[in-house]
Formats: sequence, structure tokens, C-alpha cells
Amino acid sequence: VCGTRGRWFESTLLYQKMKKEKTNKPSKELPLGFVDRQEKELLVRDFIISNIKKVMIKYGFQYLETPSFEYSDSIGKFLPDKDRPDEGVFSFQDEKNWLSLRYDLTAPLARYVAKNYLEIPKPFKRYQLGTVWRNEKPGPGRFREFLQFDADFVGTKSLQADAELCILLAETLTKCGLDKNEFIIKVSNRKCFFGLLDSLKIFEEERELTMVLVVDVSGSKQFGTHEQFKNEFVTEIAATLAFSATQNNDKIGLILFSDEVELFIPPKKGRSHVLRIIRELLEFRPKKKETNIAEALRFLSSVMKKKAIVFLISDFMCANYKRNLKIVAGKHDITGIRIYDKNEVEIPNLGVVQMVDQETGKSFLVNTGLKSVREKYARHRRNQIDYFQDNFKKSGAGSLDCRTDESYVKKLLGYFKQR
Repeated sequence: VCGTRGRWFESTLLYQKMKKEKTNKPSKELPLGFVDRQEKELLVRDFIISNIKKVMIKYGFQYLETPSFEYSDSIGKFLPDKDRPDEGVFSFQDEKNWLSLRYDLTAPLARYVAKNYLEIPKPFKRYQLGTVWRNEKPGPGRFREFLQFDADFVGTKSLQADAELCILLAETLTKCGLDKNEFIIKVSNRKCFFGLLDSLKIFEEERELTMVLVVDVSGSKQFGTHEQFKNEFVTEIAATLAFSATQNNDKIGLILFSDEVELFIPPKKGRSHVLRIIRELLEFRPKKKETNIAEALRFLSSVMKKKAIVFLISDFMCANYKRNLKIVAGKHDITGIRIYDKNEVEIPNLGVVQMVDQETGKSFLVNTGLKSVREKYARHRRNQIDYFQDNFKKSGAGSLDCRTDESYVKKLLGYFKQR
């Protein structure tokens, strides 16, 4: 480098800056839930779309296109109690209003019909093709951006419209290359279900189900010898049950307890409500660490006056809840889900080890090499398990054991089929 010492210093800084910027290259990776689509896939997609459009035109459906962005409150995704949109949509604030990328094509249709109701024909038969976005956790075959195709009737109560949509769907699938034996069309309409309930004289107040999750957040859940601690396993099970409730349009509530009730969320419907429950399950930090199942059951009885489906999720490492369980089981449909780690059943021979009681915080040395110590612990755990199983059975309640290194999904499905 030529020039004065000052210029030499300046050139060195410039070189270092260029070198640093060169290493900070833009990422070549895609965000989770998004994919690049190549020509082969796009050609197949275009072929399918062209066949679908031919069927739509044949049945007299009008082609409609709406913007990718809508006002968040127009598509039902604004949360007035939070002053922001639902977390499940991609949104930003433009001056005073929140805008969101559409998460489906039905909500924009409702907005379009409301705006143009006097001008559109009745019934209004519309089909629409477009990209939609969902700000949710992606998974196998589940993307944050995907193509959606809708066909809808608006402005008619005729059952002929439902029949026509079934015929249209069948013809669309065969037009795209499927044989009639390769698909089944199922009608999902609550009115059919409610009609059945009416015929059985089951009235509206009896139809609406309420689920309550009573979840143990005491210190004993902070244990695990597999891929996850018991508290993480508990959260997964509770979240699965919560989402199953919202799929059935049921109310769901939450009680978190240690040796006292630490949080109560009254039962409500709605996706935003379920997301709040999931958030509490993930982020809640209990004030206390000990366990009192009897107090949780007493609180449940005092706040839930109508019959509910109750899931009590705990490791049941305490007793003295027999009386309260019997009272709750006489009023509600309760199931106890016992969570345990395989190494909690028996202590292996590890010699002298220091152990900590997660609920009291006390630490002590235990000689696991002594057979008498291991046998005493095994009897103690067996007594706790027997107390759980015997009292739930005698109370007429359901019970289920889930080990942290096994699939809880299979256990739940098997249990529900049996019930």
C-alpha cells in the first residue's frame, strides 16, 4: 500500500470491512414452511387446475379473485382484548389498521359478498384459486404457504346446492385422473348432526361439551431420563387434547396446580382461546413446587357447576385425594392420565448417589447399592400407583398410564376407542 501512514490505516479499515461484508452472505436456505417448486411439479399443477376450471365453468360457477391482504378484523382475525391480530396469521400495521395475509379463501368471500350483496346474483356460485398463508408451526406435508381451491354457494338454503357440490367434486376428481373407486366424498355439516340430536330429543344445552384440563405443574415434573422431562411430556398431551376440543367446537378450560391452584382459565371456545391455553402450558412458571391433588379437585368442584369432561394430568406422586375424586367423578366425566419415567419405577444400582427432592428442595445421599433401599423405594412407588388405579376405578373414573419414552397418541386413541 502506497501513501501516508494515515492512508495506509484507512485502506486497512476498508479492506477489513470488505472482507467482513464478503463473509456475511445472504442465506441460501428457505424459511420453514416454504418450498421452491420446479417445472415438473408446476406442469402437473397447471394440468390439474385447467381440468378443475373446465368443470367449474360447466356447472356455472363464476371465477373470483380477491386481494392477498385483507383488514384483519374483516377476516375475523383481530383480537380486541389484545389490540392485535391472531398469532396464526402474517400481519402488519398500516397507519391505524392491521392488515393480514389471507389464511383461507372463505373469509375474503364473506367480505366480498357483504360488500356486493345487492349486485351479485342469487344464488351466487363462485370458485376461486389462490395462495393462502398461515403463521403456524410447519410439519410433514403442512406448509405456511400453499394453494387453495374453493367452490361455494351463497344465498340459498336448498339441499340441491349441497348435492350439486358433491357431484361437482366427484366429477372434478375423475377429470383429474382418479378412478371412482379411489376416493370417497364425506359430508361435514353440523346441521346433519344437530338434526340427529333433535330426533333423539337431545336439547341444545345438552349438546355443548366442555373440556377442562387439570394439569400438575409441581416440581416432580422436572425429571426425565429420556428425550424430554415429564413436564414437557405433560404439555404435549394437554396441547393435543386442547386442539381436539377446538376441532369439535367444544369449550375448553385450564387449571394449573401445585399444592394450590396457580392458574384458572374459564372454559371458552375459539382458536385464540386455545392458543392462550397452549401458551400458558409452555411458559407458566409455578410459585410453589409441592403437590396437592385434593385441592385441585376441590377447586374444580367449586367452579364447574355443569357437567364437564375432565382430564387430570399428573404423576400422582401423592395420596389423600380419594374423597375429592369421588365427589368430582359423581358429577363430571373425569380421566386421570398418569405420566411417569421408566426409571422412576425402580432405582438402578448406582452405588452412593446424591439425590434432590424437586418438591422440597432437600438433597441427601442414597446408597442404591443396598437391595433393601431399592426394594423399599419400589414398594413406595407401587403403593402410589395402586392408590391411583384403585381409587379411579372405584370412583367410576377412567385412568391411563403414559410413559415418557412411549407414544402417548396410541395410548389416547386406544383409550378413547375403549371408552
